[in-house]
Amino acid sequence: ATKHARDIILLFDETGRLAECNDASLAAYGYTRNELLKLTLSELRSAQAGATIPGDLERAARAGGITFETVHRRKDGSTLPVEASMRLVEIEGHRFYQSIIRDITERKRVETALRDSEELHRVIAESAADVILVIDENSRIEFANPAGKNMFGYERDEMIGQPLAILIPEDLRSA
Repeated sequence: ATKHARDIILLFDETGRLAECNDASLAAYGYTRNELLKLTLSELRSAQAGATIPGDLERAARAGGITFETVHRRKDGSTLPVEASMRLVEIEGHRFYQSIIRDITERKRVETALRDSEELHRVIAESAADVILVIDENSRIEFANPAGKNMFGYERDEMIGQPLAILIPEDLRSA
């Protein structure tokens, strides 16, 4: 069942040497099965990510399993951002670390694009000469750009969380 799983499934011994792998791992890393089974966990991690291996193994053994993000390295030297779930298992009296690893390249690309988009929108809103307000479903102000102070006389922090009605002059509120 694990042989054909879409996620990478690896089994490491307590020294970090790879003991078993599935077909998805071969496709992801670009190694043959024999090549991959000669590697250690530190050879699969990027140089920077390799420093956290001892702590990851300890936490996985102590906590009964952990999930974390790290960066792996393919045969061609390119990197692969991954989310790894690791736990200590016992098989026929021997202890192994089982890792289920998911390629998160696309998720990271989307997160970066979203961050870039949010930053662009923030810059536009912050520098706009026109007032930009964001109002929640309860008619409370969630966001006000700096131009709001010029029009309404309130500092941004004074407007956030207040009802939209505070921006309407009192003599016009009941009209």
